[in-house]
Amino acid sequence: MTDERLSLQNLVRGAVVRVQDALLHHAAIAYLYILPALGLVMSDAFDAALLILLRRPPEDGVGLATALYGLAVLFWGAFIMTSWYRLSLLGPAEYLKIDFATLIKRTGRFLLYGIGIALMAVAVFYTVIAVFGLIATATGSAGQGLAATIGTPIAVASSLAIALRFLPALAGAALGRAVGMGDAWRLTTGHSSRIIAAALMLLIPVLLLSGLVEGGLTQVIFGPLDKDADNATALAWIKGSMLITIALAPLSGAANALLTAVAAELYARLVGPPLDARGMEV
Repeated sequence: MTDERLSLQNLVRGAVVRVQDALLHHAAIAYLYILPALGLVMSDAFDAALLILLRRPPEDGVGLATALYGLAVLFWGAFIMTSWYRLSLLGPAEYLKIDFATLIKRTGRFLLYGIGIALMAVAVFYTVIAVFGLIATATGSAGQGLAATIGTPIAVASSLAIALRFLPALAGAALGRAVGMGDAWRLTTGHSSRIIAAALMLLIPVLLLSGLVEGGLTQVIFGPLDKDADNATALAWIKGSMLITIALAPLSGAANALLTAVAAELYARLVGPPLDARGMEV
């Protein structure tokens, strides 16, 4: 165990080194983001055929294929993140040494863990907001301003702290190793502040840049979405914004790379050597 070396400096430096080692393969994984573009086009064709079958006008719009596409993208996103975790943990020479069926199984486990973590983070966020709401109600106008000012930041920080403490469990899922949610929580006890600081230092600049570029392009190309738009127009706008997100995959992929690199450092320092569970079989 190397808990004593889990300083903020070591976390950040180690994560950056892992990303640098993976740069040659960054483009290969970023291309995984491009494949959903084909599904988006296919969903358009499916929805158009469904409108004809139902004998409904085009402006009605049908979002069935779009909804199914969204679910597929959710799994595909987990697949990409699982691949990024393996790349950060095992290195460029080893992370693809796994059969496809096993990788899909691990992606499913990774997705279930991710959904569970997201639900806990959301629950913590709204619990904190509710507590501050009660405080504001009890203290009257004097406390409402204070609650409104600090309530949301504290809720965000609390939910983020909860989510980041489970990163070792996600890393374990990518490697096929049994690192449960309880194990991850126990291992990261006492390290929350350093984990949050490392993640924010590395992710905030990339996320801000990605959000500004993506939001700016969406506004320039498609403009704002009219709240009174019909279904077909709304679906077209949503799909257009999805295409921009896919086109900017290398930029958003940088955020994924940095987050998984932090998780890889946590795993290596708190759990042990990041070896695939299949050992020599891979």
